[in-house]
Amino acid sequence: MNNLSSNFEKEYFLLKVMHFFILYTVLVLFSIPLQGGEWALTFDHYNHEYPQFSPIFFNWIVYQKRDESGFWQIYKVPLGGPEIALTTEYYEHCYPQWSPDTNWIAYQRDDATGYLQIYKIPSSGGVEIVLTSDSFPHYKPQWSPNGSEIAYHKFDSTGYSQIYKIPSDGGIEICLTYDSYNHYDPQWSPNSNWIVYCKDDTTGYAQIYKIPSSSGTEIALTGDNYPHLAPQWSYDGNMVV
Repeated sequence: MNNLSSNFEKEYFLLKVMHFFILYTVLVLFSIPLQGGEWALTFDHYNHEYPQFSPIFFNWIVYQKRDESGFWQIYKVPLGGPEIALTTEYYEHCYPQWSPDTNWIAYQRDDATGYLQIYKIPSSGGVEIVLTSDSFPHYKPQWSPNGSEIAYHKFDSTGYSQIYKIPSDGGIEICLTYDSYNHYDPQWSPNSNWIVYCKDDTTGYAQIYKIPSSSGTEIALTGDNYPHLAPQWSYDGNMVV
């Protein structure tokens, strides 16, 4: 009975701590627009770009910074505190993206192959892991919401930018598009079943398309004589903005 009581007290204490942490995080985040002012998180004389909130508690921000190395490196910073460098190699590291469980960060990096490849690194710091290694450039990785795959666009042997995906643990790349048009900026649907992207098609303009993430026939969502860019899913997956 005493052990049960002790375990219950420990669980209750941890639950209260978690509730306090979530409440504190929400209050801090919402204090920014309510106060109507900017909140500086970095202060040095280097450029910081492409910030991304961590997806669970929103308590960290990852970004790329051109630091004293002269290259873009991946950094993270808490909501108040010192920034932490995650990469230091003398190559360009760009477009960081958190994994859904916050344990990893994917990004594009030029390396010894001479091409941009897809890499990932533990968000707590550690050894970079290369996911692609062929003689083509790979751009803007995006994690699937279930965390099992990473999508990106790649200029391949067709001479055009195509939509690809790869298992997030490494493996064989899968090409989802094949025709003689550029496809770029993929974004996963919330259920991981679809990928939406831009495509320069027969209209002569960038249009919004989607394709099943398991592969299949692409579907045009727009088709007028105007350029359409940077598609994003609604949280329920019913609309694309």
